[in-house]
Amino acid sequence: MGKKVIATIGSFDGVHRGHAMLLEQMHSIAQGYGEAELHVVTFSPYPSDVLRPDLRIEHLTAPEERNQLLRELGGVEVHDLSFTEALAAMSAEAFMEDVLRRQIGVTDLVIGYDHHFGKGASLSIEDYERLGQRLGIAIHRGRSYQVDGEVVSSTRIRECIKSGDISRAALLLGRRYSLKGKVVQGQQLGRKLGYPTANIDLGYATQVLPQDGVYLVRAYLREGGREAEYKAMLYIGTRPSIDQATMLRSIEAHLLDFDRDIYGEELVLQLERFFLPEQRFASKEELKLALSLYEVSVRMYFALEERQVSEATQILHEAERRYGDRLTPSTAPILVRLQESLTHAPHREASSSL
Repeated sequence: MGKKVIATIGSFDGVHRGHAMLLEQMHSIAQGYGEAELHVVTFSPYPSDVLRPDLRIEHLTAPEERNQLLRELGGVEVHDLSFTEALAAMSAEAFMEDVLRRQIGVTDLVIGYDHHFGKGASLSIEDYERLGQRLGIAIHRGRSYQVDGEVVSSTRIRECIKSGDISRAALLLGRRYSLKGKVVQGQQLGRKLGYPTANIDLGYATQVLPQDGVYLVRAYLREGGREAEYKAMLYIGTRPSIDQATMLRSIEAHLLDFDRDIYGEELVLQLERFFLPEQRFASKEELKLALSLYEVSVRMYFALEERQVSEATQILHEAERRYGDRLTPSTAPILVRLQESLTHAPHREASSSL
């Protein structure tokens, strides 16, 4: 018996916990054989971008990032096929015979529980099994993966992110959701208010963006050949704050305890928590007060992450002292949110305090 070649096929958008389990299933099958090669067959661009460009479906990961994440799962060779109209027109049988069997040498194919391939994507798992018998490819049914009774899927994770449920998205993904892009010139309103922001031009135009609002994040950038981490607050929205609304959504991050020109550099923003939806302020002074309170939220969150409740308490009390008599109807709810987070901290995991 020759060496077994086990493969799976799909878009793998996000490379979430369900995908990881599919690869674990491949490893399990390989152990049964004693020796086997593992291959992942995927596509660039995403098939939906070719088949339904009118829908402009947003994605969790750019193809390059997806491929890297797949490799990081370990022990697999990634085949990133160019998804063209010609490839889309191939029948499942032709794809299995010409690409999987002849080009890669696949002997075993693990098919995700909800995945279909081939022209029309209409075949059932039983159809694939019949084709496999004829072509000498053993078909294995992939299992779904559930978290708290919910099946993990890229679609569900997109929904969580768009609704601002960053914690749930991270749980289903198996990691924090991140945005990555180049720092570009902005309007510099934040700098004038004492809160300079890094305006991000996403490298992947159709990446899923969270709902508009303020987020608590970790920011990563290269410094002296290493990756440096900073606590940061992130704003996503159309800048309605003081009569400056635009049609384009802005992605701006203020890095705490940081003062360096990073135009043109790549910045990675790992989303930790959704804090508050975006809101309108009556003046620049009111906006500056809100930014000060957002900064307090970041410092409190990371103090609680490190289970430093006394430090978080001190940060809050200082904020109450400094800003308590300056609050407006628009900024008062921010302080209330901070007070609630500290009240709940002793009774909850630190990672979900805010």
